[in-house]
Amino acid sequence: MVKKASHTIHARLKIAVDSWVQWPHKLTERPRLERQLGGASNSTFLVISGGKAFVIRLNTQQVLPGLHRAAERWALEQSGLGNIVPSLVYWAPEFIVLTYQQGEQFDLARHSELLPKIACQLAQVHSLPVPEFPELDPFAHLSDYLENRQIVRTELLDLCEASVRENRPTSKVYRLCHNDLNPGNILVTTTGIVFLDWEYANVTPPAFDIAVFAVTQGLTNQQLETFLDFYGGTENIESVKCYRRLYGLLEILWWRLKTGNQEAMESALAQFLDER
Repeated sequence: MVKKASHTIHARLKIAVDSWVQWPHKLTERPRLERQLGGASNSTFLVISGGKAFVIRLNTQQVLPGLHRAAERWALEQSGLGNIVPSLVYWAPEFIVLTYQQGEQFDLARHSELLPKIACQLAQVHSLPVPEFPELDPFAHLSDYLENRQIVRTELLDLCEASVRENRPTSKVYRLCHNDLNPGNILVTTTGIVFLDWEYANVTPPAFDIAVFAVTQGLTNQQLETFLDFYGGTENIESVKCYRRLYGLLEILWWRLKTGNQEAMESALAQFLDER
């Protein structure tokens, strides 16, 4: 069943489906809408044509800090990533089409044995040639959030910012990073693990990318140490811990922009400060 969508979403979806004649899959019939999929930012749908399944993602029209469509497209087109990324079928400014892959969302409690595999795959991502995009300092990214007019500066927010900035990593290494490896963006399939939704990809420190994964998965320090052992490279646990703290604050600000709930943000900030 397809959830009831707004007239705007319905119209945008029709435009996306109508592009099927340009997809390089030699389809013989217009794709039919099967169901709506999940997603916090975008509207995503499963469509079927002649037994072939595709995902249409309607890109959010909300301006959110960190979105980088060009970097996302660059990542999806990298042959060096193989099956780590979904197969891109069609790219348009307002939507993208991907081949649909059956699988289940990564869950640390049920898939803890896959941590080494994810660590190795993330190291593979970080070993790619660095694309020619401006480097994004995660602390400058924080400044972008704080300068947004929707974010109300309070004494509590200032205290949280100060606590994050007092321990800044010194590493100057920048690589292509996913930057949003939350559980919903890691798909466990019968053939491997796929990293989904690259819209926040950017040229950032790998330690930040690892920190995002650690925060959103709720890794313990021991699990993080094990993850870094399999990841290899030069990323040390202290740098990741610093970025882990930074990402925790960024996540609070992201939800504030997404939901507009100031009260919820203040509550989350108070908890964030207590966890210092």
